[in-house]
Amino acid sequence: MNFEFRKGILFIRFPGYLNRANVLEFKQRIDSFLFENGIRYFVFNFEHVQRIDEFAMNMIEENYQKVLSYQGRVLFCLNPKVALSMKHDRLLQNKEIISNEIGAFQCIQI
Repeated sequence: MNFEFRKGILFIRFPGYLNRANVLEFKQRIDSFLFENGIRYFVFNFEHVQRIDEFAMNMIEENYQKVLSYQGRVLFCLNPKVALSMKHDRLLQNKEIISNEIGAFQCIQI
């Protein structure tokens, strides 16, 4: 998992497989960024994700809701191939989706 803060937005790039083992780091880091650093804008980048287990999906949704409850905003970055494979996934329902990280700067104007 890779974290990068640019121009007021935290980009979180997920690895190919998201499961209980690696998504717990995500939860701990989100709490830190949100509560200790006051970051409110996030991009969850799924460009390289090939598989997500149920635990990881629930953890991502839980943290998405947490960010929203603190007046934050989350964009989901998916390349077209990944977007098609996840099209009917409940994780993406009613989410703001962008096709690349550059799109985040167009959507979130700080």
